[in-house]
Amino acid sequence: METLDNRRIETRQEPGGPAGKGCPMTCEEKKALLREIRVCTFALIEANLFLDTHPDDMKALAFYREHMEKLRKLAEDAFRAVNETIDEKIAGFTDFAGQPPAAYRAEPQVKTFREIYEAAAKNYDGDLNAYLKSYAQELMAVNPEMQDACVKIVKRLYEMQDNKNPMIIVSIIPPYYPDVNIDPEDADTKKMLKSIDEVIAYAAEKHGEKMATSEYYGISDLCYTWLADGVNFDGLFENLVGVNLFYNFPGEEMKKFKVPALVLGAYGKDLHKYTERLHKHYNFDVLPDLYLKYIDSILK
Repeated sequence: METLDNRRIETRQEPGGPAGKGCPMTCEEKKALLREIRVCTFALIEANLFLDTHPDDMKALAFYREHMEKLRKLAEDAFRAVNETIDEKIAGFTDFAGQPPAAYRAEPQVKTFREIYEAAAKNYDGDLNAYLKSYAQELMAVNPEMQDACVKIVKRLYEMQDNKNPMIIVSIIPPYYPDVNIDPEDADTKKMLKSIDEVIAYAAEKHGEKMATSEYYGISDLCYTWLADGVNFDGLFENLVGVNLFYNFPGEEMKKFKVPALVLGAYGKDLHKYTERLHKHYNFDVLPDLYLKYIDSILK
């Protein structure tokens, strides 16, 4: 099994020659291909989030399926690019040694996690979920990194099904952050928005900071404060590794409360990167004061 980002970018078309032959890709070509993969992945994630609250929207469903097929196609192209590199190296060895080496050439195959799970279930004589839960507990006891355990579970299911050919498996690794859309007509939301207006005015008057509200599209712990009614997780979670094994999404419990959320974010550069830097005065002097002002306003 190969990762898509790393192997898709190994080859490029030589000027005047066939695709995949010639020298390694340039940095800009690698960036372009990786951008294509990430745009497609982002589109799938956004479509998933929209389908949470609009499960019957056929246009959104068609959009999701279209981009899933695009991601499959990119994975297949990655596989073919690797084969072309192998063919080129075999040809070079043959020219040098006077005889071809023993080589195996796999046909491109792309499967989803759900497809691999179903194939493994056909071969397993017993409760596959119970087995995977026990296996997951063993993995987490040795190394409590959920992402590592997910990769090992995908590998184990691959080993349990009949098709042992090299393949790319498309899967989603938890945790899952649900989309949050507040109700502007909700009484608590109205109170929160009023307090936010007070904080914005206070920030300008006391600190000279010009602030404004905007929709926040990133992931945050606040994603767990408000879950829309009628969300169908079956389709969303079918390719999410580890559900009910070591990852439990408390969907029903989350529906019992609705808390409007506010993010007063940090100010700096390269957030969540190794080059991350924070604006010292704003983050240690201004921001805490704004939080205190907001808390005071919301509790009145």
